[in-house]
Amino acid sequence: MKQPIVLIVDDEPTNLGVLFEHAQRASWRVLIHTSGASALKAIPTITPDIVLLDIMMPEMDGFEVCRRLKANPITREIPVIFVTALADQVNEIRGLELGAVDYIQKPIQAETAIARIRTHLTLRQMRQELERQNLRLQEEISERHLAEETLAKERNLLKTVLDHLPDFIYVKDRNRRFLLNNPAHLRVLGATTQAETLGKTDAEYFPPDVAACFDQDNTKVLTLGESIINREEFVLTARHEPLWVLATKVPIRDASGEIIGLVGISRNITTLKQAQEALVESERRYRQLVETSPDGIILHQQGRIVYINSAGRNILGLTDCEDVSGTPFLAFVHPDFHALVQQRIRQNDEDQQPSHSVEMRFLRRDGQEITVELAGSPISYQGQIAMQTVFRDMTERKAMETALAEERNLLRTLINSLPDHIYIKDLQSKFLLANDAAIHSLGLNNVNDLIGKTDFDLFSNEMASQYYAHERELLRLGVPIFNQEDMNLHHERDGVAWFQVTKVPFRDLRGQIAGLVGINHDVSDLKQAQEQLRAAHRELQQKNAELHELNASKDKFFSIIAHDLRSPFNALLGFATLLLERVETADRDVLKKHTEMLLGSAERLFALLENLLTWSRIQRGLIQCELQPLDLNYLATSAIELFHAMAEQKQVTLKNNILIHPWVEADYYMTTTIMRNLISNALKFTPSGGLILISAQERDREVEVSVSDTGVGMTPEVVARLFRIDAHHTTPGTAGEQGSGLGLILCHDLVKKNGGIVTVESESGKGTTFRFTLPRYIAPTVENGAAIYC
Repeated sequence: MKQPIVLIVDDEPTNLGVLFEHAQRASWRVLIHTSGASALKAIPTITPDIVLLDIMMPEMDGFEVCRRLKANPITREIPVIFVTALADQVNEIRGLELGAVDYIQKPIQAETAIARIRTHLTLRQMRQELERQNLRLQEEISERHLAEETLAKERNLLKTVLDHLPDFIYVKDRNRRFLLNNPAHLRVLGATTQAETLGKTDAEYFPPDVAACFDQDNTKVLTLGESIINREEFVLTARHEPLWVLATKVPIRDASGEIIGLVGISRNITTLKQAQEALVESERRYRQLVETSPDGIILHQQGRIVYINSAGRNILGLTDCEDVSGTPFLAFVHPDFHALVQQRIRQNDEDQQPSHSVEMRFLRRDGQEITVELAGSPISYQGQIAMQTVFRDMTERKAMETALAEERNLLRTLINSLPDHIYIKDLQSKFLLANDAAIHSLGLNNVNDLIGKTDFDLFSNEMASQYYAHERELLRLGVPIFNQEDMNLHHERDGVAWFQVTKVPFRDLRGQIAGLVGINHDVSDLKQAQEQLRAAHRELQQKNAELHELNASKDKFFSIIAHDLRSPFNALLGFATLLLERVETADRDVLKKHTEMLLGSAERLFALLENLLTWSRIQRGLIQCELQPLDLNYLATSAIELFHAMAEQKQVTLKNNILIHPWVEADYYMTTTIMRNLISNALKFTPSGGLILISAQERDREVEVSVSDTGVGMTPEVVARLFRIDAHHTTPGTAGEQGSGLGLILCHDLVKKNGGIVTVESESGKGTTFRFTLPRYIAPTVENGAAIYC
């Protein structure tokens, strides 16, 4: 135990001699300082266990020394006992307030003082021991907290690992109930949370037979203490999903070694098992493929044969019972190719990569040379690297290729000799082949200038787009095009030419469309001859039409002469005869009536003759159209005045609804004839009490005139025949008026001759409207000496 150090601070230490002696007898180490300043300087180095401090000292009294000791963190815990002759209570209280632990009066009673010092030393030692224990306790608490945090981190880390491991991990108690399941195992059980499985057994999640097997394992581990390590198991999940797992089950023991549960870890090896099964199946198929392959396959190691399949035996002329194991591979290679084969074997050994195919000559067992195509690749055979050589007898193929080349050359010669343009395109409409005629027609020198190009490289974008669209449709439907006429560029003709185009899809060996074959047959000369023939045919048709029209005109003319002229003449002759017979006997009124009837017949006959002669002159081209400005309002008024008497007699209202004075540029005689015939026709078919309205509407470059009536109207069939010379149609008027049907035809021809058109709108029982157009007259105006037409 450490020797206590007692520091006495007194300016007259001799007064404490007895105390000093008793302290030494108590085995204390006593140190004396005669001033407060020296004591304060020494205390940090000696660290006394107790300080006896005199109050009354010069320079620095005991109170100041105590205050400084208590103010210093290093010395504040050292107990201080004041030793003084002052016996007043004020000083005692002051000393205690400064931190002193006791107060001894002089003269000192040695035994009492020693006892009190010993007490305070004991208390200091106890306090120091308590502090040390507290410090150790704090350290233990800190270490425990650190251990708990470390344990929590480790638990969290373990939980994180368990939660994210793909293995199925679970813990069971001795009663085979689940205590812990990681998420992967929860999914196998069909559960989502740990709370769902806590306290439950396998029987609640698996079929009875599966649960019984698991229970046998539980008994083995929990009862016998045996571990199950990496055992393959086939299980069904709670959702009846098949799984292959690698199962490990080990017992959990407490500190005394007693089994308190088990830990199970199952690794899903379903994919691995499937891969193993696939590998076994692949090896089986490989062996089957090798044995059934039509190509020869030889495996050789270090230049010697270790295996040859049946096809290889047949190609090399070996019997089934002939063993060639150990035979040098070069024994079947023609000497001219030994160096090449050895070089390829070395290259394969270095690169461990397959080599490209190459043609060479082999020697059969009977010494016959054959041409083969072979390729080699390194493979693993019985745990060692071997070279696999696959070869194919090319002897017949080479002969066929030679024959095919000759046939191709013959076919090429034949195609190039044909004048038709023949070409082949792929699925993208790129040229693959073409004969000389096609190449030269495109202005190219040889087939290499054409291969790989499309129509977009040779023709305008519009023409190429059209060809491309047609070819895409042909390739999609697989339907050929035969002898379709088309116009195309032809450089040898310095322009375009006509072709009969045939395009047929061609198919590969699988029957799939692989492109198209095109044949363009130049029919430009034939097309020109056909065009000439069509022109002659059109001219003949035109002549026939003109002849038909002339015949119709002649028939119409004869019909009018035979019928329409005969009736007026019969009436005229009849009235003249009647007038002659009664001229002497009839009274004046009867004679006047017959004379008026005679005059009416003469007037109708004259009008008919006028129309007939006018139409005849039009047909013969004898009437010239003399254009001049005409006031339609004036012409309509004049025409109405001409028919005024007839309208009054029939009680039909004639109204000029042309409120303005539109001017047209037309022939005066023709225009008045048109107006007169249309009004006459309307008057003829309008019953008593009806209305005939004449209107006009100005447009940009023309004036439209309409003559409307409220007459009997016409059916669409009658309207369709109105202006046809070959379809003679005439109907008596509402008052029995007769007509020839020529007036409307004459109007149609006269309007047309003046640059206008005639249209008809009619409904049976409601009336008819005839409309015709004439060019609008634009009068010139003069501004600054220049004529302006408006």
